[in-house]
Amino acid sequence: MPRPKAPQLILLSLLSSGVSVAAVAAPQQRQDSPPPLNRTELYAYALTQSLFDHQLRIKIGKLVASNSFANVDAPDAGPRQWNYWIPSISALTYTPLYAMPTLIGRLPGYPNSALGASLHYEPSWLKRKLALQAGVFDGRGATGLSRPVETGMAAPALTGPLFSIIEMTAAWSLGAKQKPGNLGVGFWNQSGPLRLCDPTSSSGCLSEAHASGAYLIGQQRVVSFRYPSDNSGITSFMQMGMTSSLTNLMTASIGAGLTMFSPLRNRPLDSYGVGLSWARMNDRSFLANAVNPSELMIQVYGQIHLLGDTYITPAITYLPVVGSRSANNRSTSMMLQLTTLF
Repeated sequence: MPRPKAPQLILLSLLSSGVSVAAVAAPQQRQDSPPPLNRTELYAYALTQSLFDHQLRIKIGKLVASNSFANVDAPDAGPRQWNYWIPSISALTYTPLYAMPTLIGRLPGYPNSALGASLHYEPSWLKRKLALQAGVFDGRGATGLSRPVETGMAAPALTGPLFSIIEMTAAWSLGAKQKPGNLGVGFWNQSGPLRLCDPTSSSGCLSEAHASGAYLIGQQRVVSFRYPSDNSGITSFMQMGMTSSLTNLMTASIGAGLTMFSPLRNRPLDSYGVGLSWARMNDRSFLANAVNPSELMIQVYGQIHLLGDTYITPAITYLPVVGSRSANNRSTSMMLQLTTLF
């Protein structure tokens, strides 16, 4: 049996600045970025250990759980020389791709990482086509707690409410061109007690001992343009989430999208995509006065390579159904994003 490698220490810092906005009309676009918007923090630190020829990976520290769990944007792992290697499934700029609507306010992620531990098991006797991962994290920042804590800024602790999650993923290859795909299912639980109250009345509250839910994520390469010359083609993804929680902002969601990589041979780093995300709002009790029953969001974008590791991404987002009652009409917005990798 191969000897285990020495553990690794990972350190990440975060420097963030932002401006406050009066309201967010699209609940799915809500990002978990509470004050202080201008912050400098030790974003993540972890001690990682691989065992049994990398079949088991253990990570302990202050972690960004959303990078590992319910992450439909992460492609199948593989070397850069692999015909189907891509940096990510999509470059959509809307929030639901990176933060599943039913997990907003639950799963620790940007900018509030959290102390915790996770393990990832990928048995070699199944040719690494099946993986199981689980984690437990500081849950003091959850929606519905009487005094939610900015876990990204506060001293790490595991003495209060906890967030736990487990996910199983199966991978495969289809057809003569070995088009990769995978499907993952996960379950989560947030300990409490949790309580969501009407800010205009002391009598209207929704309470529960804990919150739990499930989700499904998947991706599949559907078309290959120039296989095996390069990674050009079309990849699809889907995500679903549901919860019966009384204190969740959203209780169900469905998302899907298509990404076209390198349609032109002389533009190998360009990609174009479309995505949609639907969410059922939590309109129980007093919340019915603030939200509509559901929200639908559609986005199209193009990620255009400029030079080196610099890209420009124009995107158009359309909301034919807006979740917030404060929005009187449908919404259309445009964004132009410049990205440099380093």
